[in-house]
Amino acid sequence: MANAITHNLFIEQGEDYGIQITALDLFSAPIDITDAVIKAQISYHPQWDALATFSVDLIDPTNGVFVLALTADQTRDIPESSAYWDCFIKLGSLTYKAAQGSCDIVLAISK
Repeated sequence: MANAITHNLFIEQGEDYGIQITALDLFSAPIDITDAVIKAQISYHPQWDALATFSVDLIDPTNGVFVLALTADQTRDIPESSAYWDCFIKLGSLTYKAAQGSCDIVLAISK
């Protein structure tokens, strides 16, 4: 049902972070996410606890557009490391991966 994008994230500790995503079907048409439940997390491994969970803000739900965000406090608490992230959308009885990728968390030089 969905066409998952791959996008590698680069996050500096102590900074606000956000990424805009458009949920697309297999034909690259936007999916209406008005009634969807969206969850996105960063983790070292799918079966381990999340390092961080993104907040979700629906920007244009009928056209599948939403923003995933982390606050500066959240990014400050993520250890400097390389991890992975993914985003799942649940629409009714269907759940699918909308986005995924690697995630590099680095120290901010200026604080």
